[in-house]
Amino acid sequence: MLNEGATLIKCHDSYDWDGKQWIILEKMGSDIQKLIALFKENELPVSENLIKFVLYRTLQGLHFLHERKIIHRDIKSDNILYDMEGQVKLGDFGFAVQLSKKEAKKRDTMGTLEYMAPELVKEEEYDMTVDIWSFGIMCVEMANEGALPYEELEGPEDILKRLAKDKGPPKLQGEKWSPQFKDFVTKCLVVDPKKRWTAKQLLVHEFL
Repeated sequence: MLNEGATLIKCHDSYDWDGKQWIILEKMGSDIQKLIALFKENELPVSENLIKFVLYRTLQGLHFLHERKIIHRDIKSDNILYDMEGQVKLGDFGFAVQLSKKEAKKRDTMGTLEYMAPELVKEEEYDMTVDIWSFGIMCVEMANEGALPYEELEGPEDILKRLAKDKGPPKLQGEKWSPQFKDFVTKCLVVDPKKRWTAKQLLVHEFL
């Protein structure tokens, strides 16, 4: 397995200047959201192998964070970056928080609504497993050429109603995707966070 830490954006330096804090990060090419949009614009199919590579590298970064009790809290396609050499890395740690023995759960609401786990939407206590739900939504987004499961909904209440009405989380549709990929997504999008797979478990799923 590759070094999981290598899948995080590198911070070269930080300093205060003109009353602001500046952070110098490594240069990347663009983000996965724009990459998927480019494929769609040029009517090119997004292959399962491409998705698999992006998901594998993202999971490595998540595993690195979660082993250190760090929750990213904003996993989404435009926070997954790539460079011109094909390296895929996880960035934007503005909402990240580290848990401790004193505070093993969080309750404050952070992140992007369409990617939020049910427990986050309901303002319940949560831990690292919220990142896995967001990761699962990103799986569906990539498979659907950039379309998010809940992007047409207007607020948290609408999302909770949709989950209840559909009697379950989003799933991959169509015959294009392998049974392994579909099963992989179901392991991420589990409403009960205690039954949701961890990054460590997902890294050894047969899909990868």
